[in-house]
Amino acid sequence: MPVEEVSLQGTILSASIYSLGGMGDALLYPLLPVFGEDVGLSALWVGILLSINKYIRIFANSLLAYWTALTGYKRMLLAASVLATVTTLSYGVGMGLWLWLISRLLWGISFAALRITSLGYATEVKQQGFALGISRAIQEAGPLLALGFGPVLIRHAGISQTFMVLALFTAVGILLSLKLPASKLPAKQTLTPRPAKPGRLDIWVFISSFAVEGVLIVTLGLLLKPYLDSPEKVLGVTALYLSIRRLGTLLLTPLAGLLADYWNLNKLFLLSSAGISGGLLLLATRQTEAGIILTFIAGSINSAFVPGVALQKAAGKHKLAVLSALSTSRDAGSASGMLLGIMLFEYFSAVPLFSGLALLTGLLILWLKKCLRI
Repeated sequence: MPVEEVSLQGTILSASIYSLGGMGDALLYPLLPVFGEDVGLSALWVGILLSINKYIRIFANSLLAYWTALTGYKRMLLAASVLATVTTLSYGVGMGLWLWLISRLLWGISFAALRITSLGYATEVKQQGFALGISRAIQEAGPLLALGFGPVLIRHAGISQTFMVLALFTAVGILLSLKLPASKLPAKQTLTPRPAKPGRLDIWVFISSFAVEGVLIVTLGLLLKPYLDSPEKVLGVTALYLSIRRLGTLLLTPLAGLLADYWNLNKLFLLSSAGISGGLLLLATRQTEAGIILTFIAGSINSAFVPGVALQKAAGKHKLAVLSALSTSRDAGSASGMLLGIMLFEYFSAVPLFSGLALLTGLLILWLKKCLRI
């Protein structure tokens, strides 16, 4: 079987395992803020539990990359899918605060392993843009399904039974991991468990994740609140925009990947970067709906293709070291944005906050353009 065909098989299977593994986590984000008290969690602990999985990844990414280099993608994905199944099942079991905390920490480790291995398989394919695009699209399918049908299941069957059903879906990933092809990790390159020194792309990933996956996500309801007349409508429209974000990723990233292979990966990356900056500028000028949609769609395309751009610029470096550095920058940026976003919004208000983010990302794009020589 040709290398490209084997690699594409690995891309599809690993992305499917990632997608199934993320179903339980995706449902927690709209669930816990509303039903946290019903499962014995205060508002403070809801915030901690929804963000701590990101913080643990900041420290785990480089170590997991090191272990993956030793064990291979297939074994790491098998372990990650088992861990994802256990943590998803645990959400449906009545448990105390500390067990919740342990479960979320374990999920953070599982997610980090799922992400770096799925990226590893996708970047083995000759048509890298298409592989990264199709991988990202598949990854969104499971969480999108959980967001769509999870609330319906909760209403009819309850929280516990819903997470048990999701755990069954996640367990399918264990079977899929047994069918994964062997990976082609560099044989002569060494990898240490220490984090790599951040480069220009890592800085861009941190800032863009801070703005899009951090600040915008947590302030989405605050941006929409002036236009809606009840908290229920704010919650519903916020969930709708989050679903549009995932659906847009699912539909557009494969097409963008084909365009990247036909046109130029670096140019598409810079174009999507400009889309992020433009979307933030629309938010700063109170074009809220257009700004949200443009920022989310451009951000999804941008984050899907930044690994391919980074690997093109990383001659001589171990692939997993490059991917883990990008993952750490993304986790640190999104976690920091979620932690500080509401405070910054309340202190500065929307216009100065998003104006500053638009200006900062715009200046970074000019800096990146010089680095990528476009």
